[in-house]
Amino acid sequence: MNIDDIEELTHEHAEAREALTEIVNKLESQVRAAKMKHRTALIQKLSIVRKTCERLSAAIEENSQLFQKPRTRIFHNIKVGMQKGKGKLNIPSLAKTLAKIKQLYDDESGVLINVKESINKKAVSKLSADALKKIGITISNTSDEVLIKTTDTDIDKLVDAFLNDGEEEGNEAA
Repeated sequence: MNIDDIEELTHEHAEAREALTEIVNKLESQVRAAKMKHRTALIQKLSIVRKTCERLSAAIEENSQLFQKPRTRIFHNIKVGMQKGKGKLNIPSLAKTLAKIKQLYDDESGVLINVKESINKKAVSKLSADALKKIGITISNTSDEVLIKTTDTDIDKLVDAFLNDGEEEGNEAA
């Protein structure tokens, strides 16, 4: 094999990629056309989905006693109920908390503290409530919150993607 053979193989590869790019461009054009064709209907259905979700969320919140045990249920491929809130870390004194972390977790402080001397909230949130208390951090917003989640199938995910694209395009148009 010589450099001319390599050049010929490169030419074949370039032509194959060009043909593939042409098909992908046609497909993307058809997808855009399909989205535009169904845009009004998508926007209308998205509005209905938002309204029904808001009504469902309010009903669940007003009747949370129905979700003590079990906390969630699946109806019509949608998981509904109550779930524990993720919580929010409250750090009243950054300096004091940094000092406590260095004192109590000297070996792990590089993981718990970002280099710029701020607290790595992702790492700190993994500590126990007792450990958080020792370093002066409290957790708020851990009360129950409404859960509405589809038990996604691939088709549901595709529909969601189209809805999200339709929403973004609708926002751009506005």
